[in-house]
Amino acid sequence: MGDEVLPWERQPSEDDESWKAFQSYRDQTPPRRMYHAAVKRTSMVSQWYNNHAWAERAAAYDRHLDALRRQTREAILAETEKDRAARQLGQIKMVQDIIDHELAKLWRDTKATEAFGTVKVNELNKLMANAITLERLIRGQSTENVAVDVDLDNLTPEELRTMRALQQKIGKAKDDE
Repeated sequence: MGDEVLPWERQPSEDDESWKAFQSYRDQTPPRRMYHAAVKRTSMVSQWYNNHAWAERAAAYDRHLDALRRQTREAILAETEKDRAARQLGQIKMVQDIIDHELAKLWRDTKATEAFGTVKVNELNKLMANAITLERLIRGQSTENVAVDVDLDNLTPEELRTMRALQQKIGKAKDDE
């Protein structure tokens, strides 16, 4: 099987000129033209075409190239969801490392000089929120706020006032965005 000559390769019965003409024919994009493969003796091209089964050999070559393209495409598609999620989690980890670094720098600079660092807090907040959302999506967790039934009857009046104040702050913060 190792000595088998594939149809699109040079056949034992082909001389240099007919082989060169077939290569020219084979390497054309379909639809191929027999006379575009002429090398020197155009009168021989038709004979070579018939005697050396150019159409069948070129079709076999097309099937071979198609199989190679399919193998490549399938190898790309074979990457599992787990592999993609692992890669994406690694990227999120890098983003989280940046956030940690910038937060530490912001904290250090604020303590030392009472001035903010180069990254604005709202930018860090957005970056952190995006990283958390992406991580939750990859893990298959919800990214939506889910309504929670809370029994407010057990809260003291002071706790209710605190909760109301927090809700107002949240509403104001959303309005400021």
